[in-house]
Amino acid sequence: MDRGAEQLGLRDLVDAQDMTGLCEHFLDPRELGFRDKSCWDEVFTLGHTGRKYQSEDTLYAAALARAPPAAGRAAQWACTRARPVRQELPG
Repeated sequence: MDRGAEQLGLRDLVDAQDMTGLCEHFLDPRELGFRDKSCWDEVFTLGHTGRKYQSEDTLYAAALARAPPAAGRAAQWACTRARPVRQELPG
């Protein structure tokens, strides 16, 4: 394993929960509560806490509010909603 990983306290095999805590929540694996998912709210983060994205439903509702759909346009938008959309929220 890489020496950088060892400096973060990661040795040998790292399980899926560890990777989720590290990669999705940016939790510091050196913290005592890192291995206990119920303690993650109390674990310090590495750098930032990640990005916040609006849900698909929120984006769709906002689009409908900005431009009330003409006949058939809502159905067209509903079809395009199936595509993944990620939009970062400020802060």
